[in-house]
Amino acid sequence: MIVLLGLRIRRQGWRRDLRAWGFRTAPESSRVDFYERLIALLEKRGAKRPLHQTPLEFASLVGISEALAITQAYNRVRYGAEKLSASERKRIEELLFELERNQRND
Repeated sequence: MIVLLGLRIRRQGWRRDLRAWGFRTAPESSRVDFYERLIALLEKRGAKRPLHQTPLEFASLVGISEALAITQAYNRVRYGAEKLSASERKRIEELLFELERNQRND
């Protein structure tokens, strides 16, 4: 059993095995944290994404421009395997802060 596990890890890499068991590596985890923060904010406003909707469909239906911009960045990172630049990360933080501030004022 240990030999088979060793061969699998050697062939496919140890990170893939961690993902299969539900563990995320640090870069993988941090690349979706901003989207999870957005989803939590929207759920507090009463907007919950149905499982049949894609993130972009959901953001479009919510009708909040900040949510749409953050979701577009999320799609590029999550599905396009792109990395956000420092200015993009800063802009996402600003958008999330704006949503949080608006939520406190509501």
